[in-house]
Amino acid sequence: MKKLVLLFLIMIVSFLSACTGCHYEGKAPLDYENSVWVCNEVDIIYDVDNKENNRIVFNGHSIKFYFMYGWKSDRLAANEIVTSEPETESNAKTIKELLSTEESAPTGESIVLFNGQFIMHGDDTFDVNVNDIFDERLSGLPQKLTFCRKR
Repeated sequence: MKKLVLLFLIMIVSFLSACTGCHYEGKAPLDYENSVWVCNEVDIIYDVDNKENNRIVFNGHSIKFYFMYGWKSDRLAANEIVTSEPETESNAKTIKELLSTEESAPTGESIVLFNGQFIMHGDDTFDVNVNDIFDERLSGLPQKLTFCRKR
């Protein structure tokens, strides 16, 4: 009987501790297949299904990007898409310098531009509260970005 009670208590504790990490159960922009979102404050286009169409145009720079979402959370990061050109003698140094800069900590596939939290407002709008900007090209980016669904 003691073993059964102990097993029952372990199951309850396990269940409760597993649920504490599940604080976000809402929708995210990526849950809307084939959707395109446009930012009101800055020239940003976010195409959920085709990251080749995603662009941030700011301070004279055009940056291809994609959003990466935190698992079961309201966190996101905007990451620059770094083209992976074949290494030749002329571009070898440039690619190696780009992928080894300490400031942006690239992964070889992307560089984090900024991060923050998103808040959905129904099915047609979401806000991004920008926490940190990691790329000088986005210096002066508004702290709040509002995206409206166009498709």
